[in-house]
Amino acid sequence: VMGTGLRAPVAVIVPSVSANGESEQVIRGSLMATLESVNSTLESHEKLSHIVLVDESWTIENELLTPTLKIKRDALEEKYAKVIADLGENPVVWLKD
Repeated sequence: VMGTGLRAPVAVIVPSVSANGESEQVIRGSLMATLESVNSTLESHEKLSHIVLVDESWTIENELLTPTLKIKRDALEEKYAKVIADLGENPVVWLKD
């Protein structure tokens, strides 16, 4: 979840391997339901505006994870800053390579 400098936080996720067998419509529907469910438990300033799916895995090699497999939040925010700044009306966005 990223929120630095944003009006509302955004979740950026990499779909699981098991999601590869599902249709895009099923995945989007599931994520919409998750977004609504999560947001219903949060205060207004905590609610997520979007879920962004990315196809690129986060690895040590592409410098998005540390050697101990922790997320490098600064690197992710930098990598996806332009995309997040241009999010449209659709709350579930899929960036395909």
